[in-house]
Amino acid sequence: MVLDEPTAALDTYAEYEIYKNFSEITESKTLISISHRLSSCRMCDRILVLDEGEVLQEGTHEELVKDLDGKYYALWSAQAQYYSN
Repeated sequence: MVLDEPTAALDTYAEYEIYKNFSEITESKTLISISHRLSSCRMCDRILVLDEGEVLQEGTHEELVKDLDGKYYALWSAQAQYYSN
């Protein structure tokens, strides 16, 4: 399965339902998900960070946010600031 911005047109509640059932939807399937919403990347087994067609980073969410100099951390921090107090 290839999904390009799969929840971009959904409201918050519909997006929540998709992510809540994500493991069932993708069970025993290979899924490539293209997204600018990094919150959707948290459930991925492997994340590739691309910039101008070049792979800059690769790993899990947990691995990538530990690299404080990495592009993923910078993008994650920029998005996460709107969800923090």
